[in-house]
Amino acid sequence: MDIKMTGWNLWGIEHRLAKRVLERLTAGEAMSEQKFLKCKLGIEALINNMFKLSIVYAVAFVMNTFLATLFVHLGFLAIRTFAYGAHAKSSVGCIGISTLALVGLPLLIQKTFLFPRVVLLLAALLIAYGLWEYAPGTTAKNKITSEIKKKRLKKRALFSCFLTIVISSLLPLLEANLLLIGNLLAVCCIIPVFIKKGGNQDEKISD
Repeated sequence: MDIKMTGWNLWGIEHRLAKRVLERLTAGEAMSEQKFLKCKLGIEALINNMFKLSIVYAVAFVMNTFLATLFVHLGFLAIRTFAYGAHAKSSVGCIGISTLALVGLPLLIQKTFLFPRVVLLLAALLIAYGLWEYAPGTTAKNKITSEIKKKRLKKRALFSCFLTIVISSLLPLLEANLLLIGNLLAVCCIIPVFIKKGGNQDEKISD
């Protein structure tokens, strides 16, 4: 069985912590080695993601963009959850890109200018078109073979996009900008040119 290790695994910290957590959760329960390894891999991925997020939000706190970063991140997750898309090739790359996107962009928006509502509306239409054309975004390593699942994910991504647009229209201009920037970042991750040139995903998406 080919199971890829995720993240840093510096000094085996993720490995040992994930194993300890899983052993506590499954105390007294019989589990096959294959299932144990899959569960451990999932816990390692969770630990790795929490570590990366803690770095990004620590930088956001230092740069005084914590709330702005949160708005962009929420906008990103609203689409990403259903649209999937490319991942960075390494944890270091992920942290770097995430910091630039979730801290750098909000900082730039706060320090420069805000897009007017009409531009945000055009951006929203562009986001919806991108989702209609490319969602869900998969790679060679991650294929969704079920057409039913593809359609379901596309519908959910579009609905989430519509909901974000409605919410952003009720928010002040700054927060509306931040939410839609997050949406736009998520759509960029499913455009084929970005997936082919730089993205990958580490785990197979099942039907």
